[in-house]
Amino acid sequence: MPAAAAASELASLKSEAAEIEGSWRSDRWRHTARPYSAMDVASLRPSKEARAGQASHQSPKTAFSSAQSDKLHSLLSKLHSRGGYSHTFGALDPVQAIQMAPHLSSVYVSGWQCSSTASTTNEPGPDFADYPMNTVPNKVDQLVRAQLHHDRRQHQERAEALLAGQNPGGKVDYLTPVVADGDTGKFLTSVSP
Repeated sequence: MPAAAAASELASLKSEAAEIEGSWRSDRWRHTARPYSAMDVASLRPSKEARAGQASHQSPKTAFSSAQSDKLHSLLSKLHSRGGYSHTFGALDPVQAIQMAPHLSSVYVSGWQCSSTASTTNEPGPDFADYPMNTVPNKVDQLVRAQLHHDRRQHQERAEALLAGQNPGGKVDYLTPVVADGDTGKFLTSVSP
């Protein structure tokens, strides 16, 4: 990582810690003693990319997905303009999604594959299309939670390196957009053996 980029990342981290420390000076917190510093909090937060949209008008529940949607749209627009394509591969396991992050520009989740291996009923339909409608969203939620976990972990490790005066090296974008194909999933209210 170039020294200028590391210096910029460290300055951003220090600025965030100063902001946190400033909020702690408010009258609301005057009787609160903390065994940790504002820098500890800044280091343990998710990266700015993971928190994208949280300060905007969007609901906290949709801010991340909206930012990821914008990220995917931007990626696909750039690729389309030069006749390229998104390198992707199907993932059903959080470990797969994390290991793919440095190498692929998107993660694909197949409804058909989820129906046979990730259905909440554990019983695929006769044509692998009759599965509960929450099967694909549940799988995507699991993969995204893994992405966010590794993004947070990386952010903390980079902060520790920067504060120790070390170059943190290259950064992996764990927040690879997820493209989910829910195809013909249906709502099944009950499954009888």
